[in-house]
Amino acid sequence: MTLHKIALATIMTSATALGAFAADDKIFEKGHAKPDPADVAASPNERVDIDTYDERGHTRKSVGTETTMEEDAGIMDDLSAVEPVSVARTESENIIEQAEMGTPVYTVDGDMIGAVSGHQAHPTEGHVVMVDVAAEAGLPAGGLAFPVATLQVLDEGDALEYHSGLAHLEDAIIEKMG
Repeated sequence: MTLHKIALATIMTSATALGAFAADDKIFEKGHAKPDPADVAASPNERVDIDTYDERGHTRKSVGTETTMEEDAGIMDDLSAVEPVSVARTESENIIEQAEMGTPVYTVDGDMIGAVSGHQAHPTEGHVVMVDVAAEAGLPAGGLAFPVATLQVLDEGDALEYHSGLAHLEDAIIEKMG
């Protein structure tokens, strides 16, 4: 019978503590006071948000406040993009778009290779970018075709960059020329 009395006392104590906790107007979590979700009259930009979701066959509800930005409607942030940016493109598509006639092409070290003269599909290399080699590069070829996978668009967006240096490029040209 003693075990029964202990269990009953535990249940009654827990229920009393739970009621006292629910009567508080703030909820404390890890030392921070959180506002009561039912009290949203403090700000006109807050509203009660009730989300429901299923978890292991049981429907659960999550109640909280959600801040709306209605007062900021129509205000354009100075840092927002003026033109929409396409993020659906692949890196290859961005390189091909940037590879317009005359776009400069540099090595990873910043040395000038030349300027884009065109681009086209290649049966084995995929898409390639043709480059007219600049005299200052000192390479043993007048024109080169770079697979798109070996290039990237520079951060400034006005040039392309080859993934290696001039010495590596020159060695590859000499090896191909045999």
